[in-house]
Amino acid sequence: PDSDTCLSGSEDSNSITSYGTINGASSLLSIIYGGVGVTYGSMQLVGGTLTMVYSDPHANNNTVTFKSGSTTSDVNVYGGRAVNTTESVNATASNNKVLIENGSVFSGSSVYGGYAEATGTATASENTVILGAGSYEMVYGGVANSTTSQIATAVNNTIYLYGDADVS
Repeated sequence: PDSDTCLSGSEDSNSITSYGTINGASSLLSIIYGGVGVTYGSMQLVGGTLTMVYSDPHANNNTVTFKSGSTTSDVNVYGGRAVNTTESVNATASNNKVLIENGSVFSGSSVYGGYAEATGTATASENTVILGAGSYEMVYGGVANSTTSQIATAVNNTIYLYGDADVS
């Protein structure tokens, strides 16, 4: 395909479970999102003036699971991802979970429990990554990035390693 490969839920309280094979294209960006929140503006009448109004993106309480026996390669995985880099809004990715069970085959990818990026305040908290198998380029419990040097907080995120997980 000529475009990015993307599998995702909406913003909150989604669950994606893989029992089979997912192979990303190494020449394209292949991504699995448990939930993704992106801000879109809406025109509203504010004080007699038609104004573009933006809401804060959020991706909370999502789970991505790779069951024992599943095979995945060349895919970046996000438990939850909330992004807005064009307007002054806040982004939150909280209580998301990525579980890669021992007995699965997972290679050449990055894993993010939660990822928040905004021009305002960005918060990634209480996200969990549990790795029981596979080899990884990068693993993050939570990432927060404010593109305008506002407040970025990544707090109480957890990474558990067991079984055959290789993060070297």
